[in-house]
Amino acid sequence: MIEIRQATAADLPRFFEYLAKQLKENGASNTPLFQPISRDSADLSDDMRIRFAEGIVRERDQAQWRQLWIATENDLVLGHIDIRATSEPYTEHRAIMGMGVDASTRRQGLGKRLIEHLFRELSSQLNFGDSIVERIDLWVLSANEAAKQLYINSGFTQCGELKDMFRIDGESLDYTLMSRLV
Repeated sequence: MIEIRQATAADLPRFFEYLAKQLKENGASNTPLFQPISRDSADLSDDMRIRFAEGIVRERDQAQWRQLWIATENDLVLGHIDIRATSEPYTEHRAIMGMGVDASTRRQGLGKRLIEHLFRELSSQLNFGDSIVERIDLWVLSANEAAKQLYINSGFTQCGELKDMFRIDGESLDYTLMSRLV
């Protein structure tokens, strides 16, 4: 049975293995890109490792905080969802969401479960007055229709789209902003 729980620093080695594998699947086998990076350079960077490792030990009132939840089964990470601080001033009430699901478990409801888990966690924290996060924003490549539909079905609304935001592997890609209240 798949368990979803908040990750700790001890979980990071397994999480990084999962994330490296997932990034290699970015745009593979005629699927759309799900990360705005070239298919040829879809490696887990040291910078990304550092952002996760340093972010998950910070409190929400500290700059560059991040919270990470992982979905595991038999010691394998099968999916994740994370929120992180925005970089703009006066936006402490907002967080940016990222998520992913291993190819072996896609289209089985794990993405929806991860989103529901995140919003239950955030709602319970709001009820206790602990959370300053009131709105979750996300960016998704516009061609990733499956992800966009998951987010819409999970209560996110499209706020805008940046045409020709990226030019990756000779292709122009648009970027969609979506948002949801906690």
